[in-house]
Amino acid sequence: MIPELDALHEARAELGQIAGFSVVVDSSLEAPDSAREHPASKILAAFAGPYGKRTTCGALGGMDWAGALPGATEVLSTWSQYSDDSNVCVVEGDFYAEAWGHRPRIGVDDILAKTLLAELLRRGPDCVNELSGIFSGFVFSKERRRLWFFLDQTGSRMLYYRLEDGRCEVASNVYGLSAGKRPLRLDPLALNEHMVFGAPLKHRTVFQGVRLVAPGKVVEFDGKRLIEHRYFHFPKRRARMSRVEVGEMIGAAMEGRARYLGLDSAPCCIGMSGGKDSRVVCAGVVHAGLRPLAFTFRIRDDDGDADIGLRVAEATGLPSKLVNLHHMLDTEDSVGVSSDSAVLSDGFTVGPGFLVLSACASRHSRILFTGFAGDCLSGSWSGVEPWRAHSIEDLSHINQELLGYVVPPALAFACLPPELRVPEGELYQDWLDGYRREHADFGDLISTHVSMRIGQRNRRLGASFYQSMRVASTPAQLFGARDVMEAYLTAPVSTLKGQKAHIYAASHRFPVLGRIPSWKSLGRIPLSLEPYARLPLRLYYSRRVRNRRREPQLPGGNPVPQDSYSLRTRRFAEALQKASMLDQAYLRREFLPRVRGPFTTPMHKIAATVMHAEYGLNRTFLLPPFFLSPGRAA
Repeated sequence: MIPELDALHEARAELGQIAGFSVVVDSSLEAPDSAREHPASKILAAFAGPYGKRTTCGALGGMDWAGALPGATEVLSTWSQYSDDSNVCVVEGDFYAEAWGHRPRIGVDDILAKTLLAELLRRGPDCVNELSGIFSGFVFSKERRRLWFFLDQTGSRMLYYRLEDGRCEVASNVYGLSAGKRPLRLDPLALNEHMVFGAPLKHRTVFQGVRLVAPGKVVEFDGKRLIEHRYFHFPKRRARMSRVEVGEMIGAAMEGRARYLGLDSAPCCIGMSGGKDSRVVCAGVVHAGLRPLAFTFRIRDDDGDADIGLRVAEATGLPSKLVNLHHMLDTEDSVGVSSDSAVLSDGFTVGPGFLVLSACASRHSRILFTGFAGDCLSGSWSGVEPWRAHSIEDLSHINQELLGYVVPPALAFACLPPELRVPEGELYQDWLDGYRREHADFGDLISTHVSMRIGQRNRRLGASFYQSMRVASTPAQLFGARDVMEAYLTAPVSTLKGQKAHIYAASHRFPVLGRIPSWKSLGRIPLSLEPYARLPLRLYYSRRVRNRRREPQLPGGNPVPQDSYSLRTRRFAEALQKASMLDQAYLRREFLPRVRGPFTTPMHKIAATVMHAEYGLNRTFLLPPFFLSPGRAA
């Protein structure tokens, strides 16, 4: 048996038991608590995924809640709840720093929720910023008739909510809302945005009225409306800092968070892609005295990143292992991976590539350091250089041109039935409106861009990366620590150009890491010199935009559907690069053999495939029958 598949089978014996909760507040209910049904328990029972077997619940006034506690396998997770005659507070997560002088206890914590409740009632939503890590929670006050719910600064947790007819429903898992008061209904605009842009804008989901809590925000329900409060405010950037100062500031924050975990000699792992994000985490973790086992992965035969990852591990003195994922793309092994990961994650995610990596690491340790979200802070933005924009409209246009789309608007339009089609112009207007709304909140283009990047990019990959990892391991995301984020957000704008902040942080204590090239320099230019040789990279992105403009266009500006391989195959080759491992196997197996001819059922199935990355939903749940021809299974 292939070792990677063997790891998946072994992981079944020790699945993670992650935490989650649901809350229902019905402003029309005035009956005593004991006389009501418990809708939150029904929502929790509809969760899909490896949630904890131990559950708890409660009710107060017009509020009902239920929670799944983390299991013993979640070696960094905290669950804290507190209630009295007037209030309820629940908070869960992986914490990387003390809060109000209290160190959150791994497992059940009797103090954190009580302290958070007192602080929120005294100071308001801004107090949530005292928490640092990957977390979510809620506070309900019967006297004030208020519900507040929130999640972490990077939005790595998923927290869904909707408001209909005076009833607010909140759930950690979108499956749960299918057991709410109303069935889930597709939102045409959000559906089209998910297919074209990769994720709905303005923190919507593909379901009508269902939204995600935005990173760094608290949502308040006062019985009539929902009010957003930003509790995480970006610090003011310094005008100038030396290279040493930037490297020391970021390195010290990263090292401090690694030390805080208190792992000492406990075994741990680190995901080593060879990129800048993983180098920064590696430098901080190693300098903190830890010696994790480095796992790098090869996703194709000529994957230069894997070789660079092995070099980085060797340079820092870490033992390393190589996880081969490339054989899962074009062979029958992909079928096995898809099947095993679906059973393992219970429909929770469609990122089996990350799940395989996590399962392999779990053989050594359930703690896996990752560099997730680092590129959103450091200036790695797919060729976008926001400091060159002159207005928010200019910034929006630059992002749209360089980021492109997952599915061409013409194909999305053709795949969908008439009642779900949205004109291309309306999609791009909503894109611009999203940037304008964020700019009104921040005021400056750099902060607006970073916030949009965190919201869009992390949401787009959050389920298929972080959520996949959680099934078999506990990912430690040090870029999600508040002081690490603030260090990057304080660094001068000049350090974003060429990701100098990352380079300074990685090479400050380990100069050798600055001498190892990255994939962007094609393995030739030392990392420390890469910011001064960005012309080839700019030409690459310019050529990509220019080629897109040259493609045949319809009068409305949509690419012309062709009956040959040329256009569609190129489009879906781009989609393959952005898809999860399962999606890639599915696209190759289902689409390419049928690419000729008009838009047909297989293309409907491809359109369905693109939508899974954020939600981790199985095809039969998410998609109504019109996506499939009669008698065909998704």
